[in-house]
Formats: sequence, structure tokens, C-alpha cells
Amino acid sequence: MMAYIQSKKDGEVREYLNDVGAATTAADLDVKPQEIIKALTIAHTMRPWYTILGINGLSEGSAERLARYTMVI
Repeated sequence: MMAYIQSKKDGEVREYLNDVGAATTAADLDVKPQEIIKALTIAHTMRPWYTILGINGLSEGSAERLARYTMVI
């Protein structure tokens, strides 16, 4: 998801992760979609500096769209 935000080729990242057998979806990790969305909305508070998620983070709607578009949920 962060590769997508950074305008990187998120499909290539997914492909690399699949090649090494890493999880690429919430279901692979046995995580509920709502937990992914919540994590994305609070992630910017984990560090006291600017991140790719911005100062205010993502709204719930933006987080859900990101997770769905990148096929994480």
C-alpha cells in the first residue's frame, strides 16, 4: 500500500512478495479488513515525524479505498 502511495509500481511489489511466499492480503494474515483500515488511520501517530501518510493521516474512507485498490482487502 505504501508503494502505491509513493507512486511506485505496487503490482511489482506484490509480485515480489508473492515470489517469496510473503502475505499480500489481510486474509493471508488472518486480519479483518476493519483492522487494516484502523491501522492505516492511526499509523501516522506511531512516529513523531512526517511520514508518507502525512501529518493528519488517512481518513477512514481513504484508508478503505487504498486497501481495496491495492487488493489488500
